[in-house]
This record gives sequence, structure tokens and C-alpha cells, in this order.
Amino acid sequence: MEGAISPTKPVANEMPAVARRIGIELRTQYVLAYRPQDLTEDGKWHKIKVKLMLPRKFPFVRARVRTGYYSSAEMEGPR
Repeated sequence: MEGAISPTKPVANEMPAVARRIGIELRTQYVLAYRPQDLTEDGKWHKIKVKLMLPRKFPFVRARVRTGYYSSAEMEGPR
């Protein structure tokens, strides 16, 4: 699973805190899309790098990102 977190197995009395943390994370997430300018359809792995430029008042923000993607392989014409 990309970007998933897996908390350690909580003790019964920790469950409310774990559920709160998960709820907060689900309410404050964003999904961003990326489309390269040079859309090379070679079926190869292409690295990407994501940098966050945060204002001082948001030092706690973090990103879970992929390190790259596989492009689609070129489709051959009809035979």
C-alpha cells in the first residue's frame, strides 16, 4: 500500500485515541495529481521528487508521496 500507515496493535484503552488520530488524518488529507510535460510512453520507471515549501505556521505538515511512476507502454496499431 502506497503511503499507508500501520499503527502498532493498540491496547483496548488506546482505541479511542487511535480512532481520533485516524479521523483527523482522514479529514485533513489532500490528493494531488501529476502529469509530466513530456509524456513518454515507454513503460519505464520515471522518478519524481516532491518538495513542500511550508509557511512557518505549518511546520507539522507532512507528505506521503510516491518516488516515481511507470509510464504506459506505447500501444501498437491494429494488425
